[in-house]
Parts: sequence; structure tokens; C-alpha cells
Amino acid sequence: MRRKKSGPVAWHVYARGARRLELFREPEDFREFLRLLEIFAPAAGCLLWAYALMSNHYHLILHCSSSQLT
Repeated sequence: MRRKKSGPVAWHVYARGARRLELFREPEDFREFLRLLEIFAPAAGCLLWAYALMSNHYHLILHCSSSQLT
């Protein structure tokens, strides 16, 4: 689905493992995901407002424009 172009708004971004397989198996997997998020969200100009990480999926609330989200 095509995303509407917009200025900065809050986006709910989520992803689930294929066939609900685990994305994160070890505590280090969670830490590495957060470390990368800490680097790349600000580099894209996004503010991370909230997150929830589960073993087979995650949810992020990011504040940014549609072009920054890409």
C-alpha cells in the first residue's frame, strides 16, 4: 500500500517474523536491535517515542515525516 506523504507525525511501525518465527532469541539480540535503532532513528531524523520488543515481533512509535521513515 502506498504511504501518504506527510509532515512530522507519529507512526506505529511494526514487524513480525515470517510464520511467527523468532526475531530475537537471546538477550543480546534485543540489545543489538536497540543499539542499531539508537543509531539509525536519529540519523534518519526520527524521534523514538516508545517501543515494545517481543521474541517474534516488535512495535515502534516514531515521530517523523513520511520521507524520513523510508
